[in-house]
Amino acid sequence: MGWKGYGFSMLLFSGFSLFLLYGIERTQRWLPWNPQKLPNVASSPSNPAPTNQALVDRVKSDVTKLQRENPGVAILADLVTASGSGLDPEISPAATVHPGFAENAPGSSPGVPSDEPF
Repeated sequence: MGWKGYGFSMLLFSGFSLFLLYGIERTQRWLPWNPQKLPNVASSPSNPAPTNQALVDRVKSDVTKLQRENPGVAILADLVTASGSGLDPEISPAATVHPGFAENAPGSSPGVPSDEPF
């Protein structure tokens, strides 16, 4: 098989896999391999706008919790907001040494970030 045939096969397989996964996520409620009876995955975005009241309430709750756990320490925006995926590679260096962030890392000392995943 030449490189064109290989490339076409790879793209065809990737496209088929993408549509298969989409179909599974959209119909998982009715599939027999769903013993927990999880609902179908929504196709709408889950990254709310800054004006979304549910987001505003969650951020206020998180700020209150961090202020209660870390009295007298300024709360950084990085600690109460997150990207759509929950993984935020753009977190500021100041937030990584913040007591509310660093103390939650397994095996870390206060104010010292850990290399271990959360």
